[in-house]
Amino acid sequence: MHRIAARIGLLALFGAAIGFHGRQSHFFDIPSLLLVVGGGFLVTLSIVSPRALARALAAGWRGSCTSTADGRTDRSVLRCLSRGFLACGVLGTGIGVAHVLFFLDNPEHFSPAMAVALLSILYGIFLSEMVVRPMRAALSLEEPSSTE
Repeated sequence: MHRIAARIGLLALFGAAIGFHGRQSHFFDIPSLLLVVGGGFLVTLSIVSPRALARALAAGWRGSCTSTADGRTDRSVLRCLSRGFLACGVLGTGIGVAHVLFFLDNPEHFSPAMAVALLSILYGIFLSEMVVRPMRAALSLEEPSSTE
């Protein structure tokens, strides 16, 4: 229960921080979001099966797994997802910076390119460290204690 409250509190904190700066729409860039979220999942699916990813996400959300072996596997899958989000965030930043340099003489295209550059890494870090890492940490690798 405390994990759910912490997640809600974290989202509320970030929402409030975004809200203090005026327009929330400045913090949402569809191309960056698609690149990071879609890319992170596709990178992960190129390494693990869809079934393993779905099981790891479910176990991470619940905060429990059925066995120690499943816990290790689920943590490994979530680690892969976390790295995929970060990698795609960095790639999006590189793409955005390349566009910024290309459009230096045209301020009309400069802002959207800069948004891709900055928001991609923000999304990658947020998803990796604020969403997936707590899910990984919630999966305990300890053996269930016997009550004999």
